[in-house]
Amino acid sequence: MSAHLGDHRPATAADADAAADADADAAAIGRGLVGTRYLIGGYGTDRGGTAAGIGLGAVDADGRMRVTGPLAEVPSPSWLSLAGDRVYALLEETAEIASFRIVGDRLDLLSRHPTAGGAPCHAAVVGGAGGGAPGAASSSTAVGDAAGEAVVVASYRTGMLAVHPVGVDGSAGPVAQVVTAHGSGPHPAQGGPHAHHVLALPDGRVLSADLGADRVFVHDWNGTRLERTAAVEVPPGTGPRDLCALPDGCVAVLGEWSSSVLLLQPRGATFDVVAEVALWSGDDSCQAAALAASHDGRYLYAGLRGPDQVAVVERRADTLVLRTTVPSGGAWPRHLVVDGQRLHVANQNSNSIASFRLDDGVPRQLGDAVAAPSPTCLVRLSSGR
Repeated sequence: MSAHLGDHRPATAADADAAADADADAAAIGRGLVGTRYLIGGYGTDRGGTAAGIGLGAVDADGRMRVTGPLAEVPSPSWLSLAGDRVYALLEETAEIASFRIVGDRLDLLSRHPTAGGAPCHAAVVGGAGGGAPGAASSSTAVGDAAGEAVVVASYRTGMLAVHPVGVDGSAGPVAQVVTAHGSGPHPAQGGPHAHHVLALPDGRVLSADLGADRVFVHDWNGTRLERTAAVEVPPGTGPRDLCALPDGCVAVLGEWSSSVLLLQPRGATFDVVAEVALWSGDDSCQAAALAASHDGRYLYAGLRGPDQVAVVERRADTLVLRTTVPSGGAWPRHLVVDGQRLHVANQNSNSIASFRLDDGVPRQLGDAVAAPSPTCLVRLSSGR
């Protein structure tokens, strides 16, 4: 059973049964693989890559990921969002959102719609309880089990946010709202707005990072629409690319062009920048690209494309300290995820995924990287047997 966007109804026993079915389906995919499983997004030939679609990975006993697939052949699914037994894939070159349901050990296509703007690069599920973020286990919820659910897509080329309501079958429907932005920065790549990340906060607010406008926008979600309520300005030339919610309500921001991490502290309806730390002091070839936190929020990990490093930042109260950098295990670390005492890094240009141990917060690589076609996104599914 499911609810249209904006429907309101109490949970029922049928909902609980549906949620259990969603759990079973999410756990069943890749049933022949042992260990924690991941969906893998990547660039296909239309983006100069080699991925044939959405891949599947499983972490072996040695801590490294074994890659199979594809589970679904779609062009350049560069970003994946998970919500229970649903997977929402952004097809970057064709500017579409594809919706899938996990059924047993396969992905069934539910819908495929154009999204607003060009080069969609990130999405988050808002409303309800099913939103999942790559790098963390998603709460397993049944299709449409909460009112006012939608997928919010950030499009880099035009700086737009597009709201796709979730339908009764769990699929993301056509665009229902477009939120635009204005602004620019001093870097040559900041000639206009470039939306790059969407973060749904536990309190119901929705943040978006605009890499071109040097702003983090704050929105309220009322179950049908986004309302922009504040804009947090970061230092000129930062290029805010990724956002990461921390356990105490603060938010970490990764600057692509500044190669830095900033700490935002909540203040009423907005946030204040209270700390910043530089990640790289070498040449200007560095483009920071991914951000993840340890589960206690003490450590932050950032992928540095160009120098091909992972920066380790330690948070000490309201200060940030660069602890060290380590090689990413490949070339062009596009995305990374923390899973307990493991770190997995998707190295796009070397067609590989490297895995690391995090015993004391510092990554130590576990053997050689494994082959994976042009990986751009890793999403944790579940634990295996």
